[in-house]
Amino acid sequence: MTIERTDDGTKTTFTLHGPLNSEGSKTAAAELKRLHNKTNELVLDCGDVDYVSSSGLRFLLLAQKKMNKKGTMRLIDVPASVAYTLEIRGFEDILYIERREDADTE
Repeated sequence: MTIERTDDGTKTTFTLHGPLNSEGSKTAAAELKRLHNKTNELVLDCGDVDYVSSSGLRFLLLAQKKMNKKGTMRLIDVPASVAYTLEIRGFEDILYIERREDADTE
């Protein structure tokens, strides 16, 4: 997994590329540790994520827990397959998820 990071004032966006598996989760967790103290909004752009493993789910919970103390976290452009994985595990009740617009047609 590679991550493009954009900091814009108090908002940080991670654009994720590749699977959020055990290796991807390690990469993402390392980036999460480097969040600025002033960051109060974290956006995870999942448009290029095609798979989320249990390690990836654990990372998402860790990120949400951290952001609960600082502000908000959103997942955006979530593909249908990833949204389904999150849905069947009950993560829609925990995370703010914006599905890809064409998610119903994928």
